[in-house]
Amino acid sequence: MPAFKDKALLHQKYVVEGYSPAEIAAQIFCSRQSVSKHLKLFGIPLRNEDRGLTGAHVFGYKLKRYRAILHKREQLAIEKMQELRQQGHSYEKIALVLNTAGIQTKRRTTRWHAMSVRKVLRRTTAQEKSHYSLE
Repeated sequence: MPAFKDKALLHQKYVVEGYSPAEIAAQIFCSRQSVSKHLKLFGIPLRNEDRGLTGAHVFGYKLKRYRAILHKREQLAIEKMQELRQQGHSYEKIALVLNTAGIQTKRRTTRWHAMSVRKVLRRTTAQEKSHYSLE
């Protein structure tokens, strides 16, 4: 039987020892996806940082060893957006301020638009209300 199908082993490594699915996969020579799939099948709840963050990730965080961690520069940009919004500025005005100040988007090749500012602020507000954190 492959090691990733051993419920006791996965529980020990993931819950007790605190390894990530990627770290477990490296130890037992299989894919991260196989480990994650079997954690779910065995009813072992995934930690927030191990939930589906691979390709495109959210503004304000970066991936480090398959874990979402705070991105300091982007967190400062979010704080600036929140400050401007609390002062009553429109999303369009906030986007203009960010572009003028040279604050980069996640892609670094695009400019800020009112809708992208709105989405970042809505996501941030929703996380604060639900106490949901990727850290």
